[in-house]
Amino acid sequence: MSAPTVGAVVSYHPSLNDGLATIDGAPLAAIVSAELSDGTLNLMVIDINGNPQSRTNVATADAGDGVAFVS
Repeated sequence: MSAPTVGAVVSYHPSLNDGLATIDGAPLAAIVSAELSDGTLNLMVIDINGNPQSRTNVATADAGDGVAFVS
């Protein structure tokens, strides 16, 4: 998996205690706002109502919760 760049659209899979509402656990759309030096990302996550929510220091991964996936 290549690292997403600023402006890339990714899927965000919130953890169970994240506080973001999903529809039946479906991932949310997010836009990468920054690539951090440790390989993590800052994201603008779009909630199910279309409102932007920020998430910082998000790890990229192939599977799991609370992570961003390249779309």
